Amino acid sequence: MPNDIIKSPTKEFQAVVAFVFWFLATCCIYTAIVLYTANEQDLFDLAALSQRWTGDNLITRFEQLSLVLGAMAAAFSFLGGLVLFAFSKPFSESHSDWPSELKEIGSSLTVAWFLLPRRERQIALGALLMLTAIRFVISLLLHTFDDIASYSSFVQEKLIVVASYYPVPNNHILSNTISWLFYQLYPGYWWSMRVPILLVSTIGTIGWFLGLLRLTNFRIAAIATGLFSFLELSLFYAAEGRGYALIFVCCSLGFFCSFSLAKSQAKHTVCWLGLLVVGILGLYAVPTFAYFLVAAYSWLGWQLCRKGESSRLISFALVGAATVLGAVLLYTPVLLVSGPRALVHNKFVQPLAMARFFKELPTYLFRVEGALLGESHNGVLASFHVGSFAAGLVVIGFLLLVYAARTGRLAEYQTKRVLSVGMASLWFLLVPYLLMIAQRVQAPDRAFLFKAAFMFVLVGIELDWLLHQYRAMGRRLPIVLGCGAGLWASVQLGQLYKSNQLRFSYASNAHAAAQWLLDQQPGPILSHSPGYITSTTQFFIVKQRPASALRIDETPRQGVRYRYLINPTSAGLHAEQTHLPSLHLPKTENAEAVTIVSLW
Repeated sequence: MPNDIIKSPTKEFQAVVAFVFWFLATCCIYTAIVLYTANEQDLFDLAALSQRWTGDNLITRFEQLSLVLGAMAAAFSFLGGLVLFAFSKPFSESHSDWPSELKEIGSSLTVAWFLLPRRERQIALGALLMLTAIRFVISLLLHTFDDIASYSSFVQEKLIVVASYYPVPNNHILSNTISWLFYQLYPGYWWSMRVPILLVSTIGTIGWFLGLLRLTNFRIAAIATGLFSFLELSLFYAAEGRGYALIFVCCSLGFFCSFSLAKSQAKHTVCWLGLLVVGILGLYAVPTFAYFLVAAYSWLGWQLCRKGESSRLISFALVGAATVLGAVLLYTPVLLVSGPRALVHNKFVQPLAMARFFKELPTYLFRVEGALLGESHNGVLASFHVGSFAAGLVVIGFLLLVYAARTGRLAEYQTKRVLSVGMASLWFLLVPYLLMIAQRVQAPDRAFLFKAAFMFVLVGIELDWLLHQYRAMGRRLPIVLGCGAGLWASVQLGQLYKSNQLRFSYASNAHAAAQWLLDQQPGPILSHSPGYITSTTQFFIVKQRPASALRIDETPRQGVRYRYLINPTSAGLHAEQTHLPSLHLPKTENAEAVTIVSLW
């Protein structure tokens, strides 16, 4: 019972409490170090950016916050040590399970891999190499405004700017911090913005496959991982996604931790700590990770209550509360400099009126679930709403399998997969919408990208059952599966290319504008064009000639005589109307033509 656990804690509970305190202390120490990196001029600049404080006030607040964080770090560290030494069990005994748990997890994944036939291992490695090559090419070709803005506004700045300035949710702090670290090693765009994401995406793909392989079989793991990895949204965010690539890794680990914690006979210390770490880091990567956490903790809480394990509910509550507190500690610089509204009340999470929200909800769900099953508004599937209907069929088909499992119509191993991994995946697929409904917001598709991974687990379970019924296909089965996989990948890559044609046009125009400006006599530049044109052009100027002093202003500086003007062609200034050097950028879909002219 809970009281007994507190009076005479188990080794697991004792270790969990100690490491909760120690990890919270780590969050305090990291945040204090970030604050310590800022000098007075940095704080005056931050005050000017945020417009919430004067420079002197912000300096005072930073000093006070540093002292508070230092005191909290000391208190958490002391409490963690006290928990270990205050009870009768010695330190070594409290930690005796840690090495064995970690070794058991690693061994189970390794054994699951090497038990595969050689041909299946070759298929998996070949698919991974092809996927990595495709992601690599996409990372070279794609230049997006979000990435360029993150690189220019945060990664090239000081760490305190990354950790505290939050003008829009575009600042995915954890991802930008990792990119900032890479930038310190080598100041290049592709190295700092693309390499970390490619590494994270590859690790996430391998981990998801091995985890599913351990819980199911090769066919389910390959189908689920392959379909998700080649999904249009997944391909895009695996190369450009910044925080969303990190979110998938955290979701994968969080799912396997919560799934393992629901097993009564399992060892849990590592999984409790894993759930804590991925919860804090996931929220720090992108706050919408809360949608996943709602599913994870509701699933785990329900399983613990259903099995009557009330004693472990204390660890459950402790880890959940520590997750929220740890995220708040990491976000402390943002809360101070940019304010709480920037984080939790920005335009992307503004609640809609009750009547409007529920009126638009069916259309919204139809669009999101379609996108998560491969439908794109620019793709071939959109014309027939194939993705939207397929999502419904997948859920209905799985519910029929659940009925068959509960009525004893499936083999024992199939019943186990359907009622364990399958039911958990269904829960993680549907429950995140409860938080969205409570918020009355229409979160963008990318916020729910992790749900597609669980949808494809259901697809894998259903296809595995279906293919088991048609074992007579024999040697034709690999051909059928190969053709299906090739068709899926081709359609999704085609949709990815079509969806990003506008971005390719922006990048091409910005590159041409930057090259033209670099070829002219240097001089001040003023832009009256949209921000994405200005920032992208400035990015390509710096990328092509890092030492260039050319600077594009969006607001005229007093006393500056501008030599070049970037202006929408529709504003009345046309290239053919001047005899001075000029450049005309053609009109693209959804974007007006732009003219750059020399004013003197």
